[in-house]
Amino acid sequence: MVSKPRYRAVDACRGLALVYMLFNHGFRLTVSKTAMELEPGQFDWWTWLIAKAAPSLFFLCFGFMLGVLYINPERALSFERVARRLWWRCFLVFVSYKLLVVLELAALGKNTTAMKMALQYRWLGQWVEILNFYAIVLLLAPPGLWLWRRLPWWGKALCVSLVAWLTATWQSNTWSNSILQAILVGRQGYYVFPVLPWLLPVLLGMLLGEHYPRLARRGRLPVMLVCLASAAVLFGIFLALTGTAMAENLKAVLFNWKHPPRLAYLAWTTAYALLYLTVFFAVLGVERQPSPRWAVLETMGRGSLLQFNVHFTILFAVVGLGLHSLQSLPAVTARWCGLALVATCMTIGVAADELSQRRKASTEASETAEESQ
Repeated sequence: MVSKPRYRAVDACRGLALVYMLFNHGFRLTVSKTAMELEPGQFDWWTWLIAKAAPSLFFLCFGFMLGVLYINPERALSFERVARRLWWRCFLVFVSYKLLVVLELAALGKNTTAMKMALQYRWLGQWVEILNFYAIVLLLAPPGLWLWRRLPWWGKALCVSLVAWLTATWQSNTWSNSILQAILVGRQGYYVFPVLPWLLPVLLGMLLGEHYPRLARRGRLPVMLVCLASAAVLFGIFLALTGTAMAENLKAVLFNWKHPPRLAYLAWTTAYALLYLTVFFAVLGVERQPSPRWAVLETMGRGSLLQFNVHFTILFAVVGLGLHSLQSLPAVTARWCGLALVATCMTIGVAADELSQRRKASTEASETAEESQ
């Protein structure tokens, strides 16, 4: 079974980001706090140095696909069609988020009051909040994309600058409504994905995706050069924001600046994500083409919501509620749990994609047979 043409490099990057996330969650949710304290960062340094860019990579690819599909002037999609697609996806993500946040709280031993508060946005979880960001962005995407298509280049640059300025300004203040601040820009003590900071890699991805078809017609080199130039600019912004103490600032990026996400953290990790994207464009090309059967990363990248739902269900329902083993294992065992989670989700993702492809092929064959009669 051959899949329909896709941007293989983007799917593979999303799949890689998911693999990093699966291993991170599998390890962090099973390792005991005592084991983490006895292992002061050695494991983190060599793993998180390459994996820390996973959220930025995922959101960069998300923005890229929004730009290619909905902002590209060669695709004249109506507002109604865009809104129908994205709001249906928003509904699916929102339902998944609310179900998983309740499952998370149950696995962590919270009472029903906390679960009811979470459903009312009066309590935020810790592990599944990336889906909340995703749902909010999808909800606002149709009018946002409609406006973005009509802005001149300087208007788009002004929007990005405004989002960055609001992030830095509002993060420096303490709001009376802590939940609202955590959702919008982040707040100390909340392990969430706030909307405005993480919107920055999405917007950068949209800019890249908007101009990608024109660049790709000239081959992979122009696309790679644009990605490398963008990464260089972001690394420069990181140095401008942090100064020359590279070792200390890199340690802060790895351990301290994600919750809430500082602008320097976003600049570094998004630049890192662009390097990943450059490598995958170099290896897999820039044209739309079918993925081979063995392309597991691409298969995972195409089914990101499935991966979120499956791995959180395994961790909270099976490991948490079933085995009562959350945050209780030695570090070595927890690493094996992370690897096992990656392998399990890969297998489920490939099987689900194969079933989906067969169902589509069967439907198309039936429609063709009816038309021939």
